[in-house]
Amino acid sequence: MIIPRALWEKLGGFRTEYMLCADLDFWLRAHRLGWPFKYYPLEVGQFRIREGQLSGDTHKLEAEIAAVFARDAPRKIGRLEKFYARWQFRIKNLPIYINRFISGRRLRGMKLLAGK
Repeated sequence: MIIPRALWEKLGGFRTEYMLCADLDFWLRAHRLGWPFKYYPLEVGQFRIREGQLSGDTHKLEAEIAAVFARDAPRKIGRLEKFYARWQFRIKNLPIYINRFISGRRLRGMKLLAGK
């Protein structure tokens, strides 16, 4: 996330009460102010969940996401809209899912050939 200093100062940075979703809270507040976002279709990092990692606690993560949306979301999102958004995301990312599936099958095949 790259943001102008003026936006950071206007919003007061991240809210420290959120341990897992401070960035989500920041984006929602910026969106509510009408700050423009720009999407760049580049992969600039990866995220991996490891044992003992805070974001690995899905119950805590979901509770914090719900708290952020309850506080900062501009409106309630209906079930149909959530369903549509979820499928739109999945369809957009379908090439990535297919590539992961193919790569995983290749890796399992190599392990079988190696006798592991």
